[in-house]
Amino acid sequence: MHRARAGSSPRWSDRGPGDHQQERVIITRNARDAAIPISVADLAELEETIAVLCDPEALADIREADAAHARGDVVRGIDAVRNLAR
Repeated sequence: MHRARAGSSPRWSDRGPGDHQQERVIITRNARDAAIPISVADLAELEETIAVLCDPEALADIREADAAHARGDVVRGIDAVRNLAR
């Protein structure tokens, strides 16, 4: 983990889109943690997750899908494609 004072230029390596293995950088101000920079893509993913978690209908759909999966009520692979053709 790297720490950088406010106003300094923290250094970290961006390993590319979809790679969430980069090291966390914490920016401090007056010796206290103040911020953690994240990529635009990571921010978009967090905002989408928050939107889903705030949507009761989406949560109901997720719970329904989880229950169906637990019952074994799922279609996999080529069977799913074949069912679309019917």
